[in-house]
Amino acid sequence: MRLHIPSLAEAKELLAAPTQFRGQSVLPDALPPPVRLENAIAADDHYWTMPRLFLDDESGRVVGSAGFKSAPKGRRVEIGYGVSTAFRCHGYATEGVTLLTNEAFASGLVDEVDATTDRANHSSGRVLEKAGFVNYGLGEDADGPIFLWKKGRPNQSPDPTPASVAPVAGQPPRQP
Repeated sequence: MRLHIPSLAEAKELLAAPTQFRGQSVLPDALPPPVRLENAIAADDHYWTMPRLFLDDESGRVVGSAGFKSAPKGRRVEIGYGVSTAFRCHGYATEGVTLLTNEAFASGLVDEVDATTDRANHSSGRVLEKAGFVNYGLGEDADGPIFLWKKGRPNQSPDPTPASVAPVAGQPPRQP
């Protein structure tokens, strides 16, 4: 599997025809919500906001995607990811998260990668554990209670509170 960052033209094509990409079929639930592509197309910094596609050369399909939720702030960036239902439990999410995390650290602009999972989504938490993330607490976002995850650059001691999540105690989100 490999990650592919769509060009602006490719992102527009995906919005118009989300079933094919560069000759590969796109599984129905492999792409991020259309709003993520729309926001990336409209953004000034396409590099950080454009979702990465999980291209499985063996099957000839786009099986999932991942991305940064924004450009780094305070040397931290938050990620999100998803894999088509038909391709879950085969290591694609773990591989994609690992590749995306390595990309963030290789940029030289990131010392910590953050992620959140719904408290009921134990499979997603397991993906993050296998990719080297640690669960350091509970929080809440607009959808309700979540687990907080982080992975620091090797040999780095990251600050434990992601900038985009309010702690359960009801404190306002940390400002970068």
